Amino acid sequence: MDFRPILSINVTAAELKEFSNLTLATDHRQSVTKLALLVDSKPAYTLARVYQMLRNFSPGSKKQVKVFRGMDEAYEWLCQDDTAQTDRPA
Repeated sequence: MDFRPILSINVTAAELKEFSNLTLATDHRQSVTKLALLVDSKPAYTLARVYQMLRNFSPGSKKQVKVFRGMDEAYEWLCQDDTAQTDRPA
């Protein structure tokens, strides 16, 4: 998802956690999917990283979320076939 056009962000930590829980409920249970978040400002990057951590560390999550500043890097990650690597703890 390309969030670069966003000019301001007004969301609380509780709202972000609630959003994470809502999207967790929509994960396909049979397969792991990837979601690249594309941002270009420090506030958007920080917020996206918090969302990344909420999703990647949620028990039962079937979505790998990663934040990027560049389209090429995001596209390369999305095209990788290795879904075994995540940002989850070992």
